[in-house]
Amino acid sequence: MSISYSLYLLVAPLALLLLYRVKEPLAIDEGVSAPVRLVDEKAYESNSKPSSPYLSIEVVVPARDEEESIGVLLHSLSQQKTTNCSIRVTVIDDHSSDSTAQVARSYGAEVFQSDLLLPGDNPKARALANYQPFIQGDVVVFLDADVTLLDSHLIENLGKYLVLGGSDLVSIQPFHRCGSIWESLSLFPNMVALMGSGAFSLWNKRHSSKVAFGPCLAAMNHKYQEVGGHQGICHEILDDAALARSFTKSGYRVSLYSGSKGVSFRMYPKGLRQLVEGFTKNLGAGSAGASADAVSLTALWITAFLGSFLHVIFDLFNGEPGSLLLSTATLVLYILETRFLGKKIGRYSPIWYVLAPIALSFFVYLFAASLVKLYVLRSVTWKGRSIVIGGNKGEQRRD
Repeated sequence: MSISYSLYLLVAPLALLLLYRVKEPLAIDEGVSAPVRLVDEKAYESNSKPSSPYLSIEVVVPARDEEESIGVLLHSLSQQKTTNCSIRVTVIDDHSSDSTAQVARSYGAEVFQSDLLLPGDNPKARALANYQPFIQGDVVVFLDADVTLLDSHLIENLGKYLVLGGSDLVSIQPFHRCGSIWESLSLFPNMVALMGSGAFSLWNKRHSSKVAFGPCLAAMNHKYQEVGGHQGICHEILDDAALARSFTKSGYRVSLYSGSKGVSFRMYPKGLRQLVEGFTKNLGAGSAGASADAVSLTALWITAFLGSFLHVIFDLFNGEPGSLLLSTATLVLYILETRFLGKKIGRYSPIWYVLAPIALSFFVYLFAASLVKLYVLRSVTWKGRSIVIGGNKGEQRRD
């Protein structure tokens, strides 16, 4: 066996180690039925403290032109069960041109119109910053409009997890539903993001991370306000990663989980163009704040995967039959590993497991394009808006 094949086989288990805990659920020390009180009940009953002894949670949903998806989220929120907490839902309508606000009101959600948008702002971060002073509740949960809650106790459990000291900022990356072959090209961008976060590795029992994912975020409201919330990160391209940095810089802990059976989403229902636009906006910025060790190990695994693919091509035209058999077996090992892990984080088209080297090469292209946009062109586009990187020197426009 050549040295290169030995190295490929040695590196192959890295993905399994980095995603070892990817299906572990949120750990709530006292169980889902345990009551959580923020103040002493006797003191509350004697009127010595004015606040309620029960947990209040506000769910905040930033939305722009989401009339086709937001109803699914709001319906799942209406099915949430609680034992001793209250849930308030607010949709931030970010200059929508469709019926997003009307759909939100039809489900009983409060609607906040986000009017202020300054040059150089990340529109989503600015919309959340505009509403920040009005957030009510002990716990604030941020959900993207394309999310669907599958666990009927999820919101309350997030609140309990925070109150019981599980973390200071908790993030859940939803289970990814794909409705088309092109959407399934999200396989490696999502898989690599989870690997690079370091939160799911064999050696990280507490799911600690330096990054967070925006589709589902939760924090105690007073800590969120203390670190500056979204008002301090309006110019950041990746507001979720920036919020995680704000928490870690303040000495708070960030935890990251995978949605598995609790929460899901459909990222890019409009097809390949939307997918390319979304990932070229996010990938480069997301890697900057991730765990250096996890990112390095992930990069090594990607290199070995692609190297094994190139060896197959080389052996196909220049190698001996025995060498071709060995290189093919090595590549198949990586493909089977990808299928095993991919099924844990999403529902992807089987064709991209068979064509995994091509899907991985597409990820490398997206990552490179993201770096060019981030550091060379200094501009990204999302939902008809051009966001110029570099603070308030940019200019916002609608296309």
